[in-house]
Amino acid sequence: MQQNTQKKEDLRVLRTRQKIYRCFLDLRRKKPIEEIRITDLCEKAGINRATFYHHYEDIYALSDEMEYSVIERYQQKLTKEDVEMFFSEPDQFLPRLEDVINSERTDIEILSNGRKAVMYSKMEEKLVDLLMAGEEDERKRITLTYAVGGAIHVIYFYSSGRSYDTELLREMICSMVLRIVKE
Repeated sequence: MQQNTQKKEDLRVLRTRQKIYRCFLDLRRKKPIEEIRITDLCEKAGINRATFYHHYEDIYALSDEMEYSVIERYQQKLTKEDVEMFFSEPDQFLPRLEDVINSERTDIEILSNGRKAVMYSKMEEKLVDLLMAGEEDERKRITLTYAVGGAIHVIYFYSSGRSYDTELLREMICSMVLRIVKE
């Protein structure tokens, strides 16, 4: 009996969190995070404030959790082979990274509304951690942060409405990344 009650509670918690996520995304589409009131979110989700605060410290904690969830999904799509490609064949890695980022673009765009630098910084940090594979080499971390940060920023900048020559962009980024990584 205890296990059944636990499962029902877990389902309720899961449903409540999903409802909060959906409603938060809907509100984020319309306004920056600073303008979202917890009262409005709770009303839209059909929950009370105590329920919200049971799950999250504040609206920023909710946003952080959702941002890391998106980043986790994009990171899981990168295989070990993809990561190894970064060092050996960046020209093959970059289109793969673009595809992975684009697969999460809708949620990335919504969650980064007004906070693009924060979201892309988190993406950069997680990708560098993945590429470091547990190593503790500060020089390598700095180099990868520079290379990955530049690549992610350029991908974002040029894929958010700007007209550009895709092949030229990839060629230039790959050339720069390869030079940086080989040094």
